[in-house]
Amino acid sequence: MFTVDKEGNIKAVGNGTEILTATLGDFSKKITIVVSDIKVSGINLNKTETTIKINGEDTLIGTVFPDNASNKTVIWKSDNDSIATVKDGVVKGISKGIANITATTQDGNYSASCKVNVICNHIEKEHEAEESTCKEQGHLKYVECEICGELLSGNKDFLPLAEHRLSNLIPRVEHSMTDEGDLVDGVEEHYKCLVCGKLIAKDKKTTVNEDDLRIKASHTYGDYEADANKHWKECGCGNKILEEEHKGGEASCAQGTICEVCGVEYGEVNSTNHVNKETRNAKQATCTEKGYTGDTYCKDCGIKLSDGKEIPATGHKGGKATSTKGAICEICGVEYTKKLDEETHTAQDNITFQDNYLKAEKTITIRQNANGKSVSYISLLADIINSAFQNKFPEVKITSKLIDNIGTGKVVKLSNGENITVIYKGDVNGDGRVSITDAAIMVRVSNGKIKLTPAQEKAGDIGGVANKVNASDAAVVVRLLNGGKNAEKAYNKIAEYMPEDM
Repeated sequence: MFTVDKEGNIKAVGNGTEILTATLGDFSKKITIVVSDIKVSGINLNKTETTIKINGEDTLIGTVFPDNASNKTVIWKSDNDSIATVKDGVVKGISKGIANITATTQDGNYSASCKVNVICNHIEKEHEAEESTCKEQGHLKYVECEICGELLSGNKDFLPLAEHRLSNLIPRVEHSMTDEGDLVDGVEEHYKCLVCGKLIAKDKKTTVNEDDLRIKASHTYGDYEADANKHWKECGCGNKILEEEHKGGEASCAQGTICEVCGVEYGEVNSTNHVNKETRNAKQATCTEKGYTGDTYCKDCGIKLSDGKEIPATGHKGGKATSTKGAICEICGVEYTKKLDEETHTAQDNITFQDNYLKAEKTITIRQNANGKSVSYISLLADIINSAFQNKFPEVKITSKLIDNIGTGKVVKLSNGENITVIYKGDVNGDGRVSITDAAIMVRVSNGKIKLTPAQEKAGDIGGVANKVNASDAAVVVRLLNGGKNAEKAYNKIAEYMPEDM
């Protein structure tokens, strides 16, 4: 439990209770000695923070309280042995960083800590700039510590990957067929990166694999192909279908027969078959001018195939005469009749048969008048009426009944409802003929013995002198009736041919 030396000093060597006997001669004395541990009350470190370099050392000293504590054993520990280690208070730097070193008493579990900053005694390592590729990222120039890797200058961040460096466009390969008839898949057009070897779609951006580019083998047939004798459809791999001779169609003057299947020309030209025709020189009829249906030509070879036909003038149409203006054609806008008489508001001489029509007539008819005397006159024939009347009113169809009724003063109703008054030059009495009787009437008018209607006055004024009926007009009639001979003699005998009632 304890020891005692000759001077009486007692030293505890173990826990327990033991009696110490001291003897002096015959005298002795016993003392009970109790030996027990002195407990630890705390611990301090000589440093709470220290800095060391990598591979450097520092010693921490732990002081246990009380000084006479029975158990002064201390346990050392680092919270990060990769940065700093500790053994019996000796701390060693391993790598750059911070580690906490803790000293803990075995008795009582008291502890104290020291913060250890491990720094690097840098050794510079320079890294030159490297460009990025599509495979690896590059970087700018930088300097780092060879030991701890700390960036000392520059920038070691990676740059973005570069775009692929593409090959020329690899063309599309159609599917094919082996000699045994097996189909081989085709390949879509694409690029290949010359750096990383990846396959790139034709958009030059999208990375693809071989399956993405594969064209599943199946026959694809386009339009018909043909030669001079036959046609067919062909797949890109060479396989043919629908192969047969040309058929159907019809040859024309411009080209041979066109196959009704493939549309290719085959065979010889048929110069007599004109397919594409057109009309040339056509002219539309107007109110006053004739039209033309046009000639038919072949558009391909230019040959004239047939002549056209004349189209009659359509004639004026519509409108209504007034006392201020004649009827206005509703088609061409031309005034084609004379205005109404200002006093009677009846139609004026809408058509006048001039003396030149009389000169064209060669037939002289001799008849007996009521007094038994022979009277000569010029007949108004149908062809004269037709040419004179229809030139002005082509829309009116001339009939034999109309011819019989025509004479000065006669009113003819047109198909448009308009009434016209006929003026036949030389026919004063309105019988449709120019005779000696008309000449006699003209003489009597010039002598003031009778008065004519406006229509009669216009019919009698054929000489064009003084714009009224006079002896000169009668002389013209006599000359016409006598073929231009002995006009004076015939004129003197007018009176004997006059009807008694005149």
